[in-house]
Amino acid sequence: VKKELPEGRGLWGIVNNAGVGAQGLIEWISMECFRRACQVNLFGLIDVTCHFLPLIKKEKGRIVNMASLAGVIAVPRIAAYSVTKFGVVAFNNALRIEMMAFNVGVHCICPTFFATEILNMDRTAREVNAQYDQASPEVKKSYEGVVEQRKFLYHV
Repeated sequence: VKKELPEGRGLWGIVNNAGVGAQGLIEWISMECFRRACQVNLFGLIDVTCHFLPLIKKEKGRIVNMASLAGVIAVPRIAAYSVTKFGVVAFNNALRIEMMAFNVGVHCICPTFFATEILNMDRTAREVNAQYDQASPEVKKSYEGVVEQRKFLYHV
């Protein structure tokens, strides 16, 4: 990016927008799924921000981070996603205060869900079923009756 900028200039802004997650109850989701969501949604955003921060500060630019309403209110069945988006909100709040001294604007947008692939119900059903299938026999046994009644879908 530096090679493409005019000599001595920085960036006016960056927009960070990433979202992957694992569908399923917390006991069903593997640590690998939590790690993958954190790597993309949170650590990727932090890495990009820190990498470009010197260029943004040079122009007194703006940083816009896309989080989610799920980063403000925890939502059942998408804990891995919510954890990362809560992290984005926390990172954004700290960065906003730190960047005030440099006149850099830092903004966090927490939209509700949009009609993207992340809301594809067929995909969601496959993911939930796959997470359940990978759960230990003890965990599966503990959910007998609960899964059939779909009780976990309605508790907020």
